[in-house]
Amino acid sequence: ESYFYEFPHSSNHFLQTVLPNLKHSLSLTLQHFFPFTGNLVFPPKPQFPYIHYTHENSISFTIAESTAEFPLLIANTATDKEDGTWLFPLIADGRAFYRFMKFWTSYVTKTKCDVASSSQALLPLLNRDIIEDPKGLKLILWKE
Repeated sequence: ESYFYEFPHSSNHFLQTVLPNLKHSLSLTLQHFFPFTGNLVFPPKPQFPYIHYTHENSISFTIAESTAEFPLLIANTATDKEDGTWLFPLIADGRAFYRFMKFWTSYVTKTKCDVASSSQALLPLLNRDIIEDPKGLKLILWKE
């Protein structure tokens, strides 16, 4: 995702006041949305795809300054491994991304205490074990 904002102050002011808060709040937010830093792994069949992330994973956070109007193009392309495994950077659907941005905004504008008490509904549900599959549809659909 790319966002453009007009900042009516000096670059130095941005670097000293706004940027540290953005970086810190993003770090706190990603502790709850950690799959965003991972990859979707497609191993060779018959294995199932899965999300893989480690503490060393990260996301790109780029700040650019310009007086020109220009589009920022970012390409998230798949990586092909030698064994036929494909890695895709994770992309959130609209609802997940909205929750992520809302949660991050809470950290930017509030204290950590306020965020913990008021944003529980925004946290992602990451436990896929609660989804029951008594008819084995996962395997059937994967084979097709």
